[in-house]
Amino acid sequence: MNADAWARTRRDFERLRALEPAQRESWLRRAEARDAAGARELRELLAADVADDALLDTDGPTLHAAWSTAGASADTAPREIAGWRIIGVLGEGGSAIVYRGAGDGTAAIKVLKPEACSPGLARRFEQEAETLIGLEHPGLIRVFGAGHLDDGRPYLVTEYVDGEPLDAFCERRELGLAARLRLFVEVCRAVHHAHAHLIVHRDLKPSNILVDGDARPKVLDFGIAKLLDPARDPRWTDLYGRGPLTLSYASPEQVRGESLTTASDVYSLGVLLHVLVTGGSPYAESPAEREALERAVAAARRRAPDAAARASGRMPPPRDVVAIVERALALRTVDRYASAEHLAEDVTCFLEGRPLRSRSEPWTRRFARFARRRPWLVAAGVAAVLVSIGSWIGTERSLRRVMASESVAWRAHANAVHSTNLLAELLERIGANAVASADLARLVAETEGSLEELGDQPEAEARLRMALARLENARGALDSAEAHLVRALALSRDTRGLSWRDSEQCLARIAELRARRDDPRALEPARERVELLNAQGEDAAEARATLDALHARFAAR
Repeated sequence: MNADAWARTRRDFERLRALEPAQRESWLRRAEARDAAGARELRELLAADVADDALLDTDGPTLHAAWSTAGASADTAPREIAGWRIIGVLGEGGSAIVYRGAGDGTAAIKVLKPEACSPGLARRFEQEAETLIGLEHPGLIRVFGAGHLDDGRPYLVTEYVDGEPLDAFCERRELGLAARLRLFVEVCRAVHHAHAHLIVHRDLKPSNILVDGDARPKVLDFGIAKLLDPARDPRWTDLYGRGPLTLSYASPEQVRGESLTTASDVYSLGVLLHVLVTGGSPYAESPAEREALERAVAAARRRAPDAAARASGRMPPPRDVVAIVERALALRTVDRYASAEHLAEDVTCFLEGRPLRSRSEPWTRRFARFARRRPWLVAAGVAAVLVSIGSWIGTERSLRRVMASESVAWRAHANAVHSTNLLAELLERIGANAVASADLARLVAETEGSLEELGDQPEAEARLRMALARLENARGALDSAEAHLVRALALSRDTRGLSWRDSEQCLARIAELRARRDDPRALEPARERVELLNAQGEDAAEARATLDALHARFAAR
């Protein structure tokens, strides 16, 4: 089939999927009179499209219920398939029936129905078996074998998972945040294994992730998985992006019917994480409001995790967890985590109390993503920082010419303090991301060069170094930031105009920088900070807690 013919088939297929069964059949009969081969191809595609009612597309509780009421079908079941004794029916869909088999354990055996055994659907079924056989991971359903019955129908033998959906498992046991996140990490790594085999799941949701008796999650339902390897099935790869989906967990590009990549599964994992940590969906619209929900998903129009948690009667999740959820649910695929493994790594960083990997990525990439979201805020912030630094330099140079006047000197001192606070506030407002332009980098270098001119003005030098440390930290230049703080600390200890509060601030920031680099020397400034607060009669509880945490972290080193 050439490209033009396949494009027509694809358009007809999408049109037929939206029709009622009677309308669809009438359309196909008219098409058969014009192009019998094309109509036959469409019937095969439509049969494959409804093949998602069998085992791999059904959650565990539904299968149990189906088995308990499937006595009539069980009466006509074969006695044995591939050495497995058939003891019941687990489920039955439009194209396949799933038996429960006993042998060395329990198995689920999916067999294509005789009336559905067209060449196209049989080929699709066999490919599903081949796909699953290549996936060997503790978090994925295991495949024991595949083959053909005596009448030529293909079958697939997989493990039978006796478990409950992930969200129900967490709620029934009232699991805390850490336990939920550990289960989520296992799910991410199982999905990443499928991605490594060029398979996109396309329907990740709690009911397709069963937690077994050993509290291990298993990802099911690869019946509608999409291959990314054209050599294995070019037509299925290029068919369509939408296909069967669960709207509440689908990605924006999936809802829009666009080409899918592993980023679509990353988005679905983000929805799953949102549900686990907040108890609610990212969308305010309910599944019953299908059209409104579809528009919300397509535009990634979500409510904040904090709002969802409050609506569910829960405490808002930690800020780092919110940051992870927001990145996984980014509208643009390039703004999401590069892989499910990267998502798992960031969650692991949070669980271990380490900085998120996403926050240690190159500052240029972080700024580019931030600038796309808030271009006007970034432009205003960068301009304000440039003006502040320029004003700072001008103020300090003017100060040299008016030092003879005590009143003017005091006003300059107050202005310097105010400028420092203004610079810090600007950086906080733009999320410590105002570090984008070559002009800013050049001005930072120029400001550092002016430090030599402030040798006889220790207070001005100290405050300038504290501001530069803040800016260098935002740019990711941690060594430079620490060097500025160490010098500012030394100046603050014996300089008029600087107080013990300045020293305490420098010590806190030096300890934080060293801890971020996993440097045991973070203990020294943390200890000095506690001693300084005690000497001043101030509350040192928070500083002491920080010191205790660092002691526990570096005790074994």
